Amino acid sequence: MFEKPLRVGVTTVSAVAVVAALVALALGSGQAEPSVAAKAPKVDGHGFPRTLSFWKCGNDPAIAKRDMSVGYAACPDPAVLRRLNPKGIFLLTPGLFPKNLNEYGGMHVTYGQGLWYWRHGIAWKNGGCDTAPGPVNLGCIREFDLDWDYLWNANGTLAGINNGTDGHRGWNLVDPTGKGTRELVAKFFAYTAKVDGLYTKPWDGVFSDNWTYSALGQGWAYGPNIDANRDGKVDNQATLRRGWNDGLNEVGNRIRSYLPGKTVAGNGSWFPMWLGYNGTDRLGWLKASNATMVDDLQDWYNNGAGGPPKLLQIASRWLAFKDPSGLPRYVLFREKALTNSGALLNIPSNGNPNNPKYLLNPGVMRSMRWGLTLALMGGAYYEIVVQRWDSTLWWYDEYDGGKGIRRRGYLGQALGPPVRLGAGRVWRRNFQKGIALNNSTSKAVRINLKRPFRHLRGPQNPHLNNGRIVTSVTLKGHDGLILLNVKR
Repeated sequence: MFEKPLRVGVTTVSAVAVVAALVALALGSGQAEPSVAAKAPKVDGHGFPRTLSFWKCGNDPAIAKRDMSVGYAACPDPAVLRRLNPKGIFLLTPGLFPKNLNEYGGMHVTYGQGLWYWRHGIAWKNGGCDTAPGPVNLGCIREFDLDWDYLWNANGTLAGINNGTDGHRGWNLVDPTGKGTRELVAKFFAYTAKVDGLYTKPWDGVFSDNWTYSALGQGWAYGPNIDANRDGKVDNQATLRRGWNDGLNEVGNRIRSYLPGKTVAGNGSWFPMWLGYNGTDRLGWLKASNATMVDDLQDWYNNGAGGPPKLLQIASRWLAFKDPSGLPRYVLFREKALTNSGALLNIPSNGNPNNPKYLLNPGVMRSMRWGLTLALMGGAYYEIVVQRWDSTLWWYDEYDGGKGIRRRGYLGQALGPPVRLGAGRVWRRNFQKGIALNNSTSKAVRINLKRPFRHLRGPQNPHLNNGRIVTSVTLKGHDGLILLNVKR
């Protein structure tokens, strides 16, 4: 361990690989991917659908049912999960605290928790040297420097997420004066993961929240008044973002070198496909991590950020990129449940989110079918939650095939990329054991299947999942459907 204990967080993802064959979708940009020296990637063996559990504790069997689970050192126990699901992918978010890590959150590549934690000496402040188990010794880490390692505003106040209102202080990854903040953050992150059991427990990789390129300077991303070089003036936005993008790339690449063979995942590391990117290495954002997460999938429900076509383009490019370390590529989709009106489902603070009246709400199930089938189009791991996401343990017949199947990955592997049906936002994708349909328009569509398929069977929605054989279906607006092959 370090001479002065340090607590911060990282999540590693398993060396179980990702889809080798997700080539660019028909709706992609059409540009050829530049050649990159890379090892032949491993292949993700998980069948579809691929399910996700995010930052949950307690019910280990319910969590272990998911193909991928992101957690903390304190909870859940990856050894228990591994026994229940030997092929699962378990990612660690390293925490800042010796105890109750799940309660206080972790360290992330763009921010550390507020100064209160530093002042009370709970997190590491004075430096130390690495004696934690792992294939790479990080050597010694210098002392945290408040004046340079955090982002400051030109008026002399600390910058933070949501203009500093939530206490999350941003690391100065721009580091224009070369103070070594990028190295500090990467080592801090990797060390905390090692201390949290990355190599002594069966974690497959690490996960960081807020891995957001090019957003620096927006109101929610540390605000528009950043003074990274501490000269009392607001920095030029283009220069600031270039330094931030380069810094985030360096941190990611360092973490990958410090944690060889482990997946490194980031929430939002796909942002360059939305907000633009001016990093020195134009492919740096693809190299610095091998797993990415699209949070708040419901924001893409209509036309947000370019709508589902843009989202599928993002997923396609991410998965098709040849990882420099030869590791699999992963995409994670997490959706907040919507009602039939398209509004977020809100549950009273004293309500149980796992009450069947919420789980089986018709609007919520429709929202789930839309999000799940969109994840199937994009090759993503999927979860639907309510605002209390850490307590939502919903499981649907669509996840395991329902009555008569009850098996993870029951659709098998994809037989090709998704195909757009007509000129609208309706897609079909063929799998070894069936098909998925997604209607991301607001209107119902009639779809000719060209051959017979069978509905799933299940008690949650017997009107739809009734086992009936069909050759055509009518799909409501913002809905999805999974159908099974009919044996010939």
